[in-house]
Amino acid sequence: MRRLGEVVRKHRLLLKPFFQDKDVAKIGRVSFTRMRSILDNNKLPLTDYQYKLLCDNFSYEGHEFNYVDFVEALKKYEESS
Repeated sequence: MRRLGEVVRKHRLLLKPFFQDKDVAKIGRVSFTRMRSILDNNKLPLTDYQYKLLCDNFSYEGHEFNYVDFVEALKKYEESS
């Protein structure tokens, strides 16, 4: 999270709009593969282990990625970098 926060701050990335674009149901969640593609497309590649950790920490019922909680948590790391 610290590394992601540093990159997001340095490049002034706004990730939430990318997630919202892919969240067709507007429920604050996307699939894990969609989450990974959004991060990869924004030059935030993750190792398989880092990807698993994010999925474990921000999963909703084990099958979707809660991007609202992720973006909120990431803000703390953007500011402290």
